[in-house]
Amino acid sequence: MDRTADGETGGDPQPGDHIDQIVNRNTPSIDDSREVEIDRTDEWGAIGAVLFLTPDELEKQGINPETTDKVVVRVQDGFLLIDAK
Repeated sequence: MDRTADGETGGDPQPGDHIDQIVNRNTPSIDDSREVEIDRTDEWGAIGAVLFLTPDELEKQGINPETTDKVVVRVQDGFLLIDAK
């Protein structure tokens, strides 16, 4: 994230280092997959789905899980982006 003159982080997270690619489900390049349920309530309907990444998967995204306490997860132009905070 960019820092302002007073050292505070400002604005939206900056794009992290990532490689855009389309991965075919039938290729061995998919390391692992998991199935999660869509969370719903009677009042709101569909809320969303939980995203869980292992330390290895974080490292593959350029995030050091040993030194990073938080990540920012966002969807931009149809891509899921994960940035260290």
